[in-house]
Amino acid sequence: REQRKEDIATASAHDFPNFGVAESSGSKDFVKDQQARLRAELDEQVRTNNTLRNLAKQRERTMELNQLQANREEMAMLRNAERAKKVYDREALATAWNSEIRMKNIWKAIDNHNKVGSANSSHAPQVLPLDGLPPPSRGGGVKSAARLLTGSSRRMPLGASSSLSRLEGLR
Repeated sequence: REQRKEDIATASAHDFPNFGVAESSGSKDFVKDQQARLRAELDEQVRTNNTLRNLAKQRERTMELNQLQANREEMAMLRNAERAKKVYDREALATAWNSEIRMKNIWKAIDNHNKVGSANSSHAPQVLPLDGLPPPSRGGGVKSAARLLTGSSRRMPLGASSSLSRLEGLR
């Protein structure tokens, strides 16, 4: 134990470390410079973070505006498509109506021709011209439209002579 006390006393005999030397003005200036440098770096870091945050917000706003514009364009396209569909449906209905009137006039002419009994009738059958009208159809081809108009169970419409002979055969 005594040996230990002697070792401690020997080690304590010199003045190392002397903390009083650290209090000099040179070290105070160093500490203040260090603090100023750290404060400047921290300020720069805060500015950088704020700038990055603002850039992210700006990108997000730009993306939202682009999405909004795309949504508006899509809605306009859908409205235009709906209008075009309505116009097409209206034209198809008008065409079907005109075709039905034309067929009724043809059947009336055929019936009147059979009733008169002569080849030289005083008036010609009334037939609507179909120059500017598209062929009547409901999404199918011309064959299905002809089948609907004539009532034929075949895919091809009856010719005028076949139609007349069939009518005469029924009477």
